[in-house]
Amino acid sequence: IFYPSLNTIAPSENMLGHLPITAPAYALTGNALIVLKAMALESFFLAGMGMFALIFFHTRNAGAALVAGAAFAFAPWRVEGFPHPQYLATGMIPLAFLAIDLWLERRKPRHLAGLALAIAAQILFCLYLGYFILFAVAAYGTARWFAANPRTFGTLVQLGMASAIGALLATPIALPYLRARGEGILPPFDPSQFVGHAWAPWDYLSL
Repeated sequence: IFYPSLNTIAPSENMLGHLPITAPAYALTGNALIVLKAMALESFFLAGMGMFALIFFHTRNAGAALVAGAAFAFAPWRVEGFPHPQYLATGMIPLAFLAIDLWLERRKPRHLAGLALAIAAQILFCLYLGYFILFAVAAYGTARWFAANPRTFGTLVQLGMASAIGALLATPIALPYLRARGEGILPPFDPSQFVGHAWAPWDYLSL
């Protein structure tokens, strides 16, 4: 769009994490609707299986894990996200939590790698949800660390480092955005435009 200008879709979601599903779907059909359906199916599957894995780890109960996976995959706020399909891709969030729990319990380097990869993948699926997963991982990791035994500060630092590495792995997707900012295609960021979409902490205590 806006040819011959470059980087004009930089403010949009890149959704690169879906390419293993969407690229073959488009190559086989050339149909954008089929691509959307394939992406949606993949998103529901990953969300359900991610939550299944997290709850099964804690309960060793397949029935409870199945109910939790279904509840997470088909939660109303996810189903209502179809007009904005990038928000369907939430499957990496429970996998990041699972990586935290595995690290705190077993202290295997591969669990820190799993946390970094889950964060990077979530950012590639949806940049907005990538912001959210960083806050969620920080809160969940800190809470789980407080409950851990033994509780060492180094363990928390290692979780933070893995999270930072995950974010850094996805930084190349910011380059088109930065180029667009430099070329004046995108206006400077104005935090005040988001005031209407944000809640102050005391708002949660009001009706």
